[in-house]
Amino acid sequence: MAQEAKILRIETDAKADALYICLSDQRVAYSEELTDDVVADFASDKSIVGFDIQRASVVFQTLAERKLKTRPRQPFRVAVELALA
Repeated sequence: MAQEAKILRIETDAKADALYICLSDQRVAYSEELTDDVVADFASDKSIVGFDIQRASVVFQTLAERKLKTRPRQPFRVAVELALA
């Protein structure tokens, strides 16, 4: 059974509309682009270190709309709450 990932920290850059979700303090060995806006960072043991999300407001708006089936007023906050639930 896979181990559940816990978020260590979330780093934001409002000017760049970017978000980094850090899952591990391990050193990043390589990265893989998952979508145009999301890159996953991996350690040498192939475990996930974190996710770099560009255009975060757009990505989270889309996720929140899909999950809630409506357009939330604060999509970023709703998406983070859903991710932490």
